[in-house]
Formats: sequence, structure tokens, C-alpha cells
Amino acid sequence: MKILLIGDSHGYYTLPLLTDLLVEEDHEVDYLYNNGWASYSYTQKPNELKAKLEKDPDLVIVSLGGNNHYLNQDIYGTEVSAFLDVLDYPKRNIVWMGPKFSTQESTQKRHLWTHDFLTNYLPSDISYLNMMQYEFPIGSDGVHYPKSSYEMMIEDVYPKLKKAMKKSTWPFIVMGLGGLAIWYGLQKR
Repeated sequence: MKILLIGDSHGYYTLPLLTDLLVEEDHEVDYLYNNGWASYSYTQKPNELKAKLEKDPDLVIVSLGGNNHYLNQDIYGTEVSAFLDVLDYPKRNIVWMGPKFSTQESTQKRHLWTHDFLTNYLPSDISYLNMMQYEFPIGSDGVHYPKSSYEMMIEDVYPKLKKAMKKSTWPFIVMGLGGLAIWYGLQKR
């Protein structure tokens, strides 16, 4: 399967770790991360993302939410919808890994708001993985983790990610089995 990973500054460690695991299972993986970027940053400056999407990945794993500063449902909802449009959702399968735990109070408040929003807003066929649950040793900035913490985080979340990947792709796998399967796959969208 061709997979595109998209992230923010946490991606410096998490995306290569995920890439190694996915490549071991014979997936073709590409990734893109930008420090300080939110979903709407990729929408406002889409050139690099669109170039990655031209490779036509089957699945996009999004690891974003920590840089969201729009704590308004209407505004952030519009931004997330625009981002999903750029990703060609619902034609393309998506798994979303949410924001991470922070010991910095103002950041944690934003992360919790964004986590709650995404949990309730994302369509049901986009698997959402709760990254707020991981409270591993954190760096002095209260936002980023040492590599060893990211390694523990990815080790724990990877089985959940594999399960989410299967959930997000199965309706399309069965489409070749006949009209009913095609109809069901389309109804899930």
C-alpha cells in the first residue's frame, strides 16, 4: 500500500519511526512535516503537499492538531474540511493521529480542545487515534519529547494504527466482489 504521512514538529521523530515500521511490512511510504504547522497551514500553502499527493497514496496518515489556534468550532471545522478536501477525502482513506499531551498549560488547553473537537467532528470513516493519552517523559519546553519517549509512544500506538489502517481501507478491498460490495463501499462514504 502507498502511504503518505503528514505531521508537524513532532514528525521529526515520529514520522521516520512510523516509516521504518510501515516499510518493514512492505508499504511504500513518503512523509511531509513542517514545524509549527496545523492542518490549515497545509491548506494555505499546499504546493509541497499536492506534490506528494500526485504520487497517489492509498492512505494518508495525518498527525496534526497541536498547532491549532482556532478554538472556535465553526472556524476550525471549516479549516479541517478544507484540509480534507485537499487530501481528496473521501476518495482517499485517512487515519488521523491527534495532538499530544503537553505540560505547558496554555498548550495543553489548546490540545485538549482540538482533541475533543476532532473526536466529534471527523467523519466516522476516518479513524482517530487519541495521542493525548501518552504522558511519557517530556522535554523542558513542555511540548516536545525526547526521542526515547517518541519511541515508546510509537511502539504503543502502532498496533492501533495498523488496526485503523485495515478499518479505513476494507470497504474498497471488497469492491471487486460484485455490485453489492461496490454499493456497500460507496454507502460507507
